[in-house]
Amino acid sequence: LHEPARDGPAREQRVNLRLLAERVASAAALGSRGNVVVEAPDEWAVTDPDRLERALLNLLDNALKYTPEDAPVHLIVVREGDRLSVTVADRGPGVSPDILPRMFTPYTTDPSRSDGTGLGLNSVKRLVQDIGGQISYSRFREWTRFTITLPDLEEAKA
Repeated sequence: LHEPARDGPAREQRVNLRLLAERVASAAALGSRGNVVVEAPDEWAVTDPDRLERALLNLLDNALKYTPEDAPVHLIVVREGDRLSVTVADRGPGVSPDILPRMFTPYTTDPSRSDGTGLGLNSVKRLVQDIGGQISYSRFREWTRFTITLPDLEEAKA
């Protein structure tokens, strides 16, 4: 993984999202009991790879922590017109309904879990906003999904 940029301005560059996803999946799986399945075509976008990698690594760490051992975590890249989405999908329990409205705010933790500082999802949100994207959460048919939607800056410049 790239050495993460600290709090400086976003450093945009042309990035192959499949290669970035594979790199982040490998890093997340190190020392983890689970595995990450990457579903990504060769899609190119202009973004800050350091910030995107840090956001995805945080989401994958959470997903691997809460997913049953026999269930893989999926990292999915999809192009939707002039936007790209990167989704972390898992079979874990999802976010407790009582904290959903504030899950991206600092120090929000799930009372049913004893670990965590409540800063991870807030950090993800800040990183994604820094690169002009949005983060969303959904739960459907026992799947938990966090989706980062990015503008394709390369397309915008064309």
